[in-house]
Formats: sequence, C-alpha cells, structure tokens
Amino acid sequence: MQRAHLVGGLVLLAAMTTGCTSSDDGEASSGDTAPSTESTAAAKVSPKTLEGACSLLVGPAARYVDDALAAGEAVRTSGGALANVDRATEVQNQLFTVVAEGPAELKDPAGQLVDYLDDPEAYVEAGDLDPLVTEAAVEIKKTCEG
Repeated sequence: MQRAHLVGGLVLLAAMTTGCTSSDDGEASSGDTAPSTESTAAAKVSPKTLEGACSLLVGPAARYVDDALAAGEAVRTSGGALANVDRATEVQNQLFTVVAEGPAELKDPAGQLVDYLDDPEAYVEAGDLDPLVTEAAVEIKKTCEG
C-alpha cells in the first residue's frame, strides 16, 4: 500500500468532514447532537504520550483497536453498506490521530489498521484476515500492556 497517498487522502478527508454548518440562529454549529460519553472522554486524552495513545487505542478513553477490527469486518460482511463505511471512516480518522501525533512505537501498527480500514476486503485471503492486521492489533496491545 502507498502510505503517503493514503495519509494525504485521510488528511483531506478529515478536513472535508470537519466543516461547520449554520444553525437557525445564525451561529456556526457542528451539526452534531450531543457527543457520546466515550467521544467526550477520548477528546480529553492526548495521543502524544504512550499513556494517552494507549488509553485511546485499547481503553479506557476509547478502544480504537477493537473498533477498527469491528468496523472492517462490518464493511466486509455488509458488502460496503454506507453506514458501515461511514463508521470505518470515523474509526480511521480516530486512529490517524495516533499515527500523526502518537509515540513512535505505536505509529506503524496504528497505521496498519488505518490501511486496513481503507480497503478491508484487500486484507482477507481465503476467508482469513491478513496476519498484518492481527499482528498490528497484538503489537499495540503488547506495547500498551508493557
């Protein structure tokens, strides 16, 4: 996979999805309803430190690793249903914060999960998930436990 191309695409995608809309009273709003508790907790955690990145990747602030595996599987098994693709893109953007800002030891495995979410079907052979994906998840969990 061409990581530079993917990273550029993700940055563009993130910029496109963070625009504001106008509310009825003329003030700018995000267009979203109240954020979930998990989203709020994750927003308060910095991905720049090992502790913060691990909190986002494996918990307790969020569980981006589990979310990535589940989102990729949902896209694959639904034939690319829009809601599942949207969720995979959301998780991909969350993971990208660790790739862009996180500690060096977590950037590559988190990046592998970003790549996986870009095209989940490309990471399945004979019905089995490519070891690159499962190894990335294991590497993140080992780094965060250690």
